Amino acid sequence: MPASCRFRTTRRAETGQLSLRSARAALSEIKARRKARVSFVVSRVALFAHKHKENEMHIGELCTVQTTYCKRDETVQAAALLMRKHHVGDLVVVDEPDGERIPLGMITDRDIVVSVIALGLDPSSLLVGDIMSDDVLTASEDDDVYETIERMRFRGIRRVPVVNNAGGLTGIVSVDDLLEFLADEMGELSRISTHQQAHEKHVRQ
Repeated sequence: MPASCRFRTTRRAETGQLSLRSARAALSEIKARRKARVSFVVSRVALFAHKHKENEMHIGELCTVQTTYCKRDETVQAAALLMRKHHVGDLVVVDEPDGERIPLGMITDRDIVVSVIALGLDPSSLLVGDIMSDDVLTASEDDDVYETIERMRFRGIRRVPVVNNAGGLTGIVSVDDLLEFLADEMGELSRISTHQQAHEKHVRQ
């Protein structure tokens, strides 16, 4: 074989070995970066979880305090007028034995439609106590948000009256309130990507 051919063959072999070494080095670097990225994300999530545990959010901080309520001896028509006046779709039914408004149940616009209007009954002749849902779930002002979400999910309800230590009505929390809170929480998690990019940029400098 001519010397020039042997030189080209050797050169190609060396180039192939160099390319293989470069590819292996690049692959190792990619794996190292991926490992560092995963480690960083996990650490950020752990930090977020620790922060949440230290700054536990209570239902009393999220609930709507301007709660519309009625008594069980009011007519269904009067309850519907209250809903219309305050632009709400539900009322907390309360009793006031010692000045505290104690939740007894809930009545919703759906209850009125399904239990009264659809059956052709007279809403002015029926009382709230006749159609209200009396198996009411309440939450204490000091209850944890995530525990309350789990209880609502288990019971399949969208609104929960919030009570103080004496059992008196102080507000109401809805699925919408909780979705807004969770959106803020997810926003905190989404910032992990931004911190991750900044971290990688700093490491590569």
